Amino acid sequence: MMSLEVETECLEIVGLPSGTTYALEELARSNGNKSAEEYARLLLEAKVLAQKPFKEILAPTREGFAESGMTDDELAALVENAREDFYRKRLAEDQ
Repeated sequence: MMSLEVETECLEIVGLPSGTTYALEELARSNGNKSAEEYARLLLEAKVLAQKPFKEILAPTREGFAESGMTDDELAALVENAREDFYRKRLAEDQ
């Protein structure tokens, strides 16, 4: 099974005006009730990833898939089963 562990680091941003910090906090709350730090991290990641070619972004995923030994057909079956399970659960909740 592929590992989803990712090494993380800490970055401190200093010098933000209080109005910017307040606006970030408000945006974070209105976008999923996140902390300002979490929302800022998501924004930074999105901006950085937007600068990379899609092929480069997916390289670690492709490598992990190749290392897993799973075939394309096995992956397709896994996705289809998950989709069907989700649909069944959703249908049961709606009734």
